[in-house]
Amino acid sequence: MATQLQTGTIKGIQAHRPERFIPVGPGVYHDIQHFLFREAYLLDHERYDEWATLLADDLVYRTATKVPNGFEESYRSIRERIGHLADARGGTEPVEHPRRFITNIIVSVAGCCDEYDVVSYLLIARGGPDQAERLLSAERHDRLRRASQSYRLVRREIFLDPDARALPAFL
Repeated sequence: MATQLQTGTIKGIQAHRPERFIPVGPGVYHDIQHFLFREAYLLDHERYDEWATLLADDLVYRTATKVPNGFEESYRSIRERIGHLADARGGTEPVEHPRRFITNIIVSVAGCCDEYDVVSYLLIARGGPDQAERLLSAERHDRLRRASQSYRLVRREIFLDPDARALPAFL
């Protein structure tokens, strides 16, 4: 049985969200949880090329909240941005040291093709030399697709909490 999606509004933005959740077994849940934790680790350590291997070629990656720095990206645009970030950094140490915390993970069977709908909460703590720590929180709605021994991120909708201002490179 597939997850039925309904169109609804979260924080004033049209979104697709599961109408009901069809639970997965503990093995799939653990694998997806591990995927999300590994993804957070790679992003925290600016290992963007490795992170990109977790993305599907047909990726849609967007903020679903209207903020000044909102975005909608594809696999191709993210790969281009990774190249620009590497060029801009030029081997220097990052100014900020983010830590991503992924919690409240709900995994549900999606409609087809070994795909899963995943809802999670994200908290990013950022700080650096001579900077006060800043927090950014959001809810993420992901679609993951099974690919050989792992998963690929097919879709990510990010619902930033109202106080979100400056965004890190990737959420």
